[in-house]
Amino acid sequence: MEIIGNMKHLRKYNESVDNNEISDYIKLVFADFIDDGSDFEYDGGKECYVNFDLNTLHKVNKKLTGFSIGTAQGQVEDFIKNTEKNLEIYKEIETCINRIKDKYPDIRYDIAKEPNYEHNGKILCYGMIEFKWGKLMKDIVIRP
Repeated sequence: MEIIGNMKHLRKYNESVDNNEISDYIKLVFADFIDDGSDFEYDGGKECYVNFDLNTLHKVNKKLTGFSIGTAQGQVEDFIKNTEKNLEIYKEIETCINRIKDKYPDIRYDIAKEPNYEHNGKILCYGMIEFKWGKLMKDIVIRP
């Protein structure tokens, strides 16, 4: 069995990636979000997370089990304002991600949005971005 690229080179590559430097840069780029209460999680390794809140009109539905998809009590403007606020958040996130990709072009990320919890009768939504870096095992080609 022959491994394309030797393990010594792979070890050098992995050692050359300064995980703290990358996570510190991501934290710096998302500083405004973090200052506004977003969570930043990094426990070492080659991944970190940024969690952020989203605006929502979702409310607990007392008549049915679960949540309504949003209630603006006859005010379509409320939906428009809510959507515009979230669009602004996502555009700021896109700008942050682009800055990170400019410095670390091989970084990967996943972004998700989830309803999270109830607070004062309103369902608050949050988003999470998971950043990953370093060589993936699938990138190592093994020949028999």
